[in-house]
Amino acid sequence: MSQQRMPPTKYERVKHVVMNYLKDKEFTVNDVLEAYAEVYPDDPIPRSTVSTYLSRMATQERILRRKTARKRYVYEIRQPEHELITII
Repeated sequence: MSQQRMPPTKYERVKHVVMNYLKDKEFTVNDVLEAYAEVYPDDPIPRSTVSTYLSRMATQERILRRKTARKRYVYEIRQPEHELITII
């Protein structure tokens, strides 16, 4: 009996985009939305969902979050030596 792999969740896909495509710079929710749309064009995601997932990642200390003078959040990967996440 072969074990079927479940399709990645939206959270896993957002995490994949952040860790693999936005790893070398600060980024915003809009940056994640743009990268996500390029990587997963057939799977739209609401801005509020991305914002929630980034907040969770910051709480779990996977990424750093700070508020700018314009009262917007900017994120960055906590450790540059992260492991790449592969989603098939």
